[in-house]
Amino acid sequence: MLKLKHTSTKVLLAALGAVYLNTFSHLDLNLFVKGYIAVVPIQLLALTYGIYLTYIERAKDRQYPPNQMK
Repeated sequence: MLKLKHTSTKVLLAALGAVYLNTFSHLDLNLFVKGYIAVVPIQLLALTYGIYLTYIERAKDRQYPPNQMK
């Protein structure tokens, strides 16, 4: 889970979420298309975050050989 230490970061993310919700609420499209367009960016962010975590874990494995982990 993402742990945020600064209040300004929390406020910024909340504002971005409100803008995101407001933007996709006012689209004049079919309900199915509107839902698809709203979910795709979230899926892309989740995929990017998963790839980032995998990359970080592999970088740690390359840094320390298995028998010399600190």
